[in-house]
Amino acid sequence: MPVQITPGSGASIATDSVTVDGAVAELQRVKVMYGADGVASEVAEATPLPVQLVPGGSAGTAAIGIDSGALASGLVVKSSAGVLYGFSGVSTRTSAQYVCVWNTSAAAGAGIAPDIVVYVPAAAAGGAVNFSWTPGPHGWHFATGIYVGNSTTLATRTAGAADCWFQALYE
Repeated sequence: MPVQITPGSGASIATDSVTVDGAVAELQRVKVMYGADGVASEVAEATPLPVQLVPGGSAGTAAIGIDSGALASGLVVKSSAGVLYGFSGVSTRTSAQYVCVWNTSAAAGAGIAPDIVVYVPAAAAGGAVNFSWTPGPHGWHFATGIYVGNSTTLATRTAGAADCWFQALYE
């Protein structure tokens, strides 16, 4: 929106002459600056604005890592509301299965539909297959709790054997 300047008023602002809808207009020029109190640096290509992503928007908190500690069929990541930033692990199952996440504070019961599903192909006999999932920098929010576990069926939980090592990053 054009800034009106009254000549002779004693006030001055930085403007830039631009063409708006075919007419020349004076627009206020604003420069983004950053720095400590009393010191400023102009944002430019050579000096970009420094930014820091804060997980989950909770200033001052840090994500926590947890793992199953042994082969298991699941892992209670958090027993209350939280944010999942990702999980990974290893499956030793010699047939395909699913690694899923449920919005629950304890092990997901049979027949419960998951919130997140990752397909894990079969491992060779005596071998293992890696799996992982990452939602992006803001995580996936759960209102009740976070449980990661395996299932032999896709749409609902049919708990598999203790054949996965789980790791998760949460807040």
